[in-house]
Amino acid sequence: DPNSVASQRGMMNLAFPKSAWVRTAVWQAQMAGDLPRDTLAQRDDLTPQARGMVQLIRATWLLKTLAARLGSAPDAAEHPAVAVVLMGPMLWSRIEPQGAGAQVRTHVSGPVAGDVVLVTDTPALEALVGGGMGIEQALELGLVRLYGPAAEVGAAQAWLGSAQ
Repeated sequence: DPNSVASQRGMMNLAFPKSAWVRTAVWQAQMAGDLPRDTLAQRDDLTPQARGMVQLIRATWLLKTLAARLGSAPDAAEHPAVAVVLMGPMLWSRIEPQGAGAQVRTHVSGPVAGDVVLVTDTPALEALVGGGMGIEQALELGLVRLYGPAAEVGAAQAWLGSAQ
C-alpha cells in the first residue's frame, strides 16, 4: 500500500537520505537513558486509537510550543521556514516566520520549495521543547536531521538553538 506509514517512511529515506535512521537513534537513546521511554505506549488502559489520539495531541502541542519559542527568538523573521516531519506518525508540519514571530501549521502535505526539512520523532521533540536537550546534542545523537542548502540549514540550526 503506497499510502501506508511504512511506504511513506521508505519514500522519506529516498528523498532525505538516512532519515530513517532517526527512529533507530530515538530507540537507542531511550535504551541508553538519554531520552525517556514512551510511557503512553505502555498503557494497557487505552485502546490503540485512544493512544494514537493522545500522541497526536501531544505532538501538536509540542510543535506549537516550539513555534512559540522560535517566534520569540531574535530576528525570527529572518530565518527560513522549517518543515518538520515526525517519523513515528509521519506527521508533517511547517514552522514559518511571520511578522515578528513564527506560526506552525500542522498536517501539511510536506515541505515547500525553500524549506529546511527537520526530520525527528516525538520523543526527541519533547526533549528539545522540554529543555532536556539542545539541538546540538540532538544532532550529535542522530535524533534530528536537517536537510537543505548549507546556508539555510545553518540558519535553521541557529534559530532552533536560540529557542531553548
